[in-house]
Amino acid sequence: MADVVHRISELTHTRLSWFGCSDDDACNRLNHRHTVLMLLIFSAILTSRLFISDLIICWTPGEFTGNFVSYTRHYCYVTNTYYISMNETIPTLNNSHMRRKRSIYYYQWLPILLAFQSLLFLIPRLIWSSFSSRCGINLQHCLSPQFDYRTSRYKVHNITTMLNLLARAKQHDFNRMSTNDN
Repeated sequence: MADVVHRISELTHTRLSWFGCSDDDACNRLNHRHTVLMLLIFSAILTSRLFISDLIICWTPGEFTGNFVSYTRHYCYVTNTYYISMNETIPTLNNSHMRRKRSIYYYQWLPILLAFQSLLFLIPRLIWSSFSSRCGINLQHCLSPQFDYRTSRYKVHNITTMLNLLARAKQHDFNRMSTNDN
């Protein structure tokens, strides 16, 4: 059983080193990896609908055919539209207040907003990755040490490693402060 656990831990370590830094947990990965991927997929699906299917179904006069209907649908997509239920009459040009009140503004911008949201989920991870390598402590080494599950020596080894790293960081800070005083 210990051998199985050891092999799983090696597989996990290999997967983590393959996907980059292992200085995060499941919640962080959910934010900076899975949420970003999901938002980009939804944005791509919505963007692909622009080229694949009918964007929006707009009312067109009976004498419109072919290219006129296509042009009207594209025009309806890029301009703000408003909703009218089936049992209402179509408002006249004089009733612009009702049209403004029922306007739908969001659907053209939805793919762009989803892509922007994915960027906002990714930015904190990029900032963390860029600053964590410059802080003086090897956080990646501290947070993902090599475990040996078959023995209990890993606890002593990990504690010793972390204490050595902290001592070196303090020594670095002390040396930097003493050189600044001179």
